[in-house]
This record gives sequence, C-alpha cells and structure tokens, in this order.
Amino acid sequence: MENEHTAEYWFDLGKYHSSLKNSRNAIICYQKAIDIDPSYYQAWSNMAAELFQLKEYARAIDACKKAIAVKEDDVHAWLTLAACYFQLNEDGKALFCFQKAEKLGSLKAKRFLQNASKLDDKLLQAKPVDVLAEVSKEKNKKPEKIKEVPLPAEILTQNTGNHEKFIQDLAGYLLQIGNRLQKDTGGVISFLELFSRLQEDVPGFRGTPADVLEALGYLETNNMIVGVKKLEDTNFSVVEFVPVDFTPDVQDVLKIASESGKLTADEVAKATSWDEFRIKRALVVLENKGIARKVTSYKDGTRWYFPGLNLKYMNEKK
Repeated sequence: MENEHTAEYWFDLGKYHSSLKNSRNAIICYQKAIDIDPSYYQAWSNMAAELFQLKEYARAIDACKKAIAVKEDDVHAWLTLAACYFQLNEDGKALFCFQKAEKLGSLKAKRFLQNASKLDDKLLQAKPVDVLAEVSKEKNKKPEKIKEVPLPAEILTQNTGNHEKFIQDLAGYLLQIGNRLQKDTGGVISFLELFSRLQEDVPGFRGTPADVLEALGYLETNNMIVGVKKLEDTNFSVVEFVPVDFTPDVQDVLKIASESGKLTADEVAKATSWDEFRIKRALVVLENKGIARKVTSYKDGTRWYFPGLNLKYMNEKK
C-alpha cells in the first residue's frame, strides 16, 4: 500500500520551513496542503504571511481572502491582509482590516492603531472600505500552482563556519530524501542507508554521521519526523520519517530483517517460535505500511523484502 501525505503533513512541513526562514519552500508546502484540502484555512493564512515577507502583496491578499472565505474570524489572515493593504497605501481597506482584527482580539492590531493615533497617521483619516464583498468573489477562484524548488545539495558542501545553519540546512535536505524514498520504504529507513544515500546525493558532503544524527534530532524536536529508534538488543538504528504503528511483534520482525533486508515466514518462525497467524499478522502490518514488499516466485517461494533496510534491492526493482 502506497503511503499518501496528508494536508496536515504538508502544513507541518511548511511550518518547519517557516521556522528556518525559508519562505519559498514553506509556500510550496502550504500549497500542497491546500491542493489536498482547499478548505484548510490555516494553510492559506500561513502562506499569506510568507508571501507578505517576500513582498508579494497581491498574492498574499488573495491567500488571505481564501482563508477568510473559509473562516471569517481568522484573525491572523485579517492582520496580514491589513498589513498588505497598508504597504500598498490602500488606507481605506487597511483601516477596515486592522479594525476587524482588533475586534477579533488581535493585540498587534490594537497596538498598531494606537500608535497610528499617537502619530496622527493619515490611515485613521481614511474611510473604512469593507472588503468582505471581495472575499466572496474569491471563493470560486482556483489556487495558483507553485513550482517546487528543492533545497540544493550545494549548501551541504560549502563551509560557512555557521554550524547551526549547516545543521538546519542538513535537516531540510534529509527531509527531502525521506520524502523521496517514502514510497519505496514506507517511511522507515536504516540510519546507515540514509547516510549512504546522503553521500550519494552530495558527493562533497562535509558533514559526519554525528551531524546527521544532530539534524535528525532537530527534526524530531520540531515534530517533523518520529525520530531515530535503536532496535532492542541490536546496534541497528532506523529513522522513522513518518509515524508507523509499531507493535512489539513488528519491531521483532524488523530486527530479523535488518541483517539482509529480506526474510521468509519460516525464518521468522525459527527466530521467534511464533505460530503462523502471529507471524502473518506482523508481516501484514509491515506490508500495509509499505515497509515490506511481498514477492512470490517458483524458485524462492514467498519472501518479504524491506527496501528501507536494503536500498540496493529497491534500485534493482526500478
């Protein structure tokens, strides 16, 4: 079964890129969330804020209106909309939006209007222009598709002397690798294979395994991946990029598979003394999560392959 990313996944990934001040990639992720769920007003609102940072005010206004069309009391969208109109010197619309945000409880809007009053800003002399009529026109517009701009590998070969920035860039690139391999691995990849793939992608990679672990820790702290898990009684670690409903049985099967990246039901039985039902139940979980691939042939019978633990097999099947 192929794992599909959810709107929530892309929204969280957008917030991660926002935390790195990477507005372009944040916008891409928010757009992907919207493509899945056009009513995801938080994604519209956050995307508008990123577009504002890039001074793309027209697109930011459109995104704000989309958010408000779904949820009229989205204070964050009203505040961003007010800021956009203010930058464009559309004082009547800006004043209406600031007042709307203030009524919805925005302290930022309240302070802005107070400061404007102290400075006798011309904004307060404008006649408020109700933009809700314009919002209703936005409801049926199709969202603009945004071309994805991946994080370049070159950033991991340059020695800037800023370790924190390097770790953050590395974290973003590891996410790209995890996303790219998710269809083939089910989101569970051995640390050694991940590091190997990173070195293949970036021949001049100047980091170490410790750096990769630190970057993965950064992703885990920011709730962008499940984390790195060391299988019990082994020195084998796997990286869980997406949540997997692990049970003790499933973890035991993974431990058995970690040596060669493949196994049979008989090999599991010999290693665990489980009955057939218990073995198949664990294997079905791994199949459904896309972590294991069931292959039956006349010569070898039925085997389960684990591409995330053995990427060589994955490449051979392409």
